[in-house]
Amino acid sequence: MQSWRVHNPTWSYMFWDDVDNLNLFEIHYPKYASVARQVGKIHLADMTRYALLHHYGGVYADGDFESLKPFDDLMHMD
Repeated sequence: MQSWRVHNPTWSYMFWDDVDNLNLFEIHYPKYASVARQVGKIHLADMTRYALLHHYGGVYADGDFESLKPFDDLMHMD
């Protein structure tokens, strides 16, 4: 994650664990909370990726992804 902070120093970063993933659905997407409670951790993580982008916007990257260049120019393209 360090490469993301180096190349995109003005961004906010959030790290989510399994409890956070479930809480996201309990609080912001209660319609899907029962499904979130029933699926395994990997499927919950998959669901959470889309929910996070829907709720917060921005960019999602797994922890093992590396940023090679700043993303700011891409984020402001029309």
